[in-house]
Amino acid sequence: MIAEFNLLSEELMKPDVVSDQRRFVELSKRRASLMTLVELAHKREKAEKTLRESKEILNSEKDQELLELAKQELETAEEELKRLDEAKSDFISIASH
Repeated sequence: MIAEFNLLSEELMKPDVVSDQRRFVELSKRRASLMTLVELAHKREKAEKTLRESKEILNSEKDQELLELAKQELETAEEELKRLDEAKSDFISIASH
């Protein structure tokens, strides 16, 4: 999906595509339909990274303040992942109708 989005972005900059209005509109619509999913994927990657890092800190750190901070970050990341999954499901449901 991200690769397709990036490919479409590149295609839309090509002079032959820009000069072919029908093709340009077709590719623009497809790219736009992927944009929300790509944004959700990037946010998900960030939340997953935070989740991994927080777990590493919880497994290795001894400082209580850092442990508490990591616990809070872990909870926030878990909530964010849940919210992003729901948003993705909602978007796919709406887009498929």
